[in-house]
Amino acid sequence: MTTICKNAFAKVNTSLILGEKRHDGFHNIKTVMLKISLNDKLEFRLTEKKSTLKIKGELSDGISVLEDNLVLKALKNIKNIADINDNYEITLTKNIPSQAGLGGGSSDAGAVISFIKEKYNLSIEQAQKAAEETGSDVPFFLYGNRSLSEGRGEIITPLPHIAKLYLIIILPNFGISTPEAYGLWDEYYSKNKINENFNINTEIFQNDFEKALKDKYPQIEEIKNILKKEKATNALLSGSGSAVCGFFNSKEIRDIAFNNIKNYIVPKYQIFKSETL
Repeated sequence: MTTICKNAFAKVNTSLILGEKRHDGFHNIKTVMLKISLNDKLEFRLTEKKSTLKIKGELSDGISVLEDNLVLKALKNIKNIADINDNYEITLTKNIPSQAGLGGGSSDAGAVISFIKEKYNLSIEQAQKAAEETGSDVPFFLYGNRSLSEGRGEIITPLPHIAKLYLIIILPNFGISTPEAYGLWDEYYSKNKINENFNINTEIFQNDFEKALKDKYPQIEEIKNILKKEKATNALLSGSGSAVCGFFNSKEIRDIAFNNIKNYIVPKYQIFKSETL
């Protein structure tokens, strides 16, 4: 039986501006995202049985393999849109942590849609529709390595490539679910007069979620300060967190910082090295 493998790359947000909740329950956002080398791996095998999902790896605990998983949801959506009857056994090896703001589930879904698009020679419009129906961040993963996402995340504008950045990603011993992060943002938004005509500077590193999460999760600012102390040019929360990313212009400086941080970071925190694609 032929197995086809595909990588699903994580993302980091270098700029994220949030607006108020929309009538459809989503929020208006403007965000610049970069794909990074940290990735999950998916294996696809044709089957005459019902499509199934198997998840393995150290980070697989607690992840559903039922139809609510974004991988199976994406497969169902793209098959329906393109009128495809083939079924697949999918094996997912998880290397991207969950509830970290690194887009693991969305990236996996995007990889499924990209695989089906390529195999059945589908249009980008069909893939985009399936991505939008699957999740707000999923469309980003159909495009290049750096893009601006607007609306609820479905409006994608590819951006010029930038020089490679080297990353240290620190994951504290707690996750932050997307609903929790947006709930805290809504509380912050209601207490502060924010101009809804928000604009984004694609060159500036900033994340509005940090304003809403700082009181409940002071560890975020503590981790940012650690990264800056170790000569990160920028440090910020990725997406809705809880991962905090330090950006370095040099691999050598990043590697020295990584070794230093390993010696004094809280033992339960996880620390990863990565780089932009």
